Amino acid sequence: MSSTSTSTSTQPTKVVDRQEAWKVFVESVSKVLQSWTALNLVLQHNWAGDETQEKKLKLQNGILNMFRTQPTVYPDELEDYFDDFFVEQLYTEVEDGSLRQVGELLTVLSREAQNGNFDRISKLVGNPNEDFVKDVLSKSVK
Repeated sequence: MSSTSTSTSTQPTKVVDRQEAWKVFVESVSKVLQSWTALNLVLQHNWAGDETQEKKLKLQNGILNMFRTQPTVYPDELEDYFDDFFVEQLYTEVEDGSLRQVGELLTVLSREAQNGNFDRISKLVGNPNEDFVKDVLSKSVK
């Protein structure tokens, strides 16, 4: 009878401060919204009337509420939320694919923050170059 020994390497578990992770994620959501071309066009041209700026805050709060109250938020849920919000609140249809891209990016950023991986978020939040954020939005984040 032969015996085999299985060696498993254990990596130290990263302890993630939930409050810090949430704070960093909130900053990243703000940065993504600031850099979202479709949203910026609506804001610059006040397409939603006098309350356009307030509606941006409402959008951000809605996004954060989804991540705060649901165990898992999927890109398609965010895409549907964005589509409804843009049409009903901002009177705009977005057909450039960015609804899906932003949804994918935010779900990735949330997952990374929860796991204590702040590399992408740090680059996103700390980079003063708006082209960097637009580049991140234009690429697949899977």
